[in-house]
Amino acid sequence: MELRISRKRLRSYREFLYILPFIIMVAMFAYYPLYGWFYAFFDYRPPNALSMKDFVGLKWFTYMASNPVRVQTVLAVLRNTLVMSGITLITSWLPMLFAVFLNEIKWMPYRKFVQTVTTLPNFISWVLVYSIAFNLFNSTGAVNSILQSLGVTSAPIMFLQDSKHV
Repeated sequence: MELRISRKRLRSYREFLYILPFIIMVAMFAYYPLYGWFYAFFDYRPPNALSMKDFVGLKWFTYMASNPVRVQTVLAVLRNTLVMSGITLITSWLPMLFAVFLNEIKWMPYRKFVQTVTTLPNFISWVLVYSIAFNLFNSTGAVNSILQSLGVTSAPIMFLQDSKHV
């Protein structure tokens, strides 16, 4: 008995190998995180390992539904999540439209400037943004130093500690 693979079958194997990396990525990033749902059915304490003795079943789900205030909170969180997802879906075409409009700009220096200005915030760390804001607006920061040196105020303004300045 001779083992021969036809050209058509060989081609189908090769085409499957083309999509295999994408199948693996979907499994890794879409399905593997679902393993974390396992923790919802256990009374988990972080340093300890999961064991069947800690299994509590639907205890936490009944706990969420046992009090009207908790139910109201869960529904508010669910509503916010769905609204944010909806906004993402509705506005997902805007970056594409922006790219098309940006491509219509003929003057290259201006186009590069707009690309840089609109892309740069994606690369700035929020820790850096907080550090800059803290150094500008704390009680001994640049804004308070300038206001005191100009005589606008005699005591520092608590920008970061008072809710009316937020």
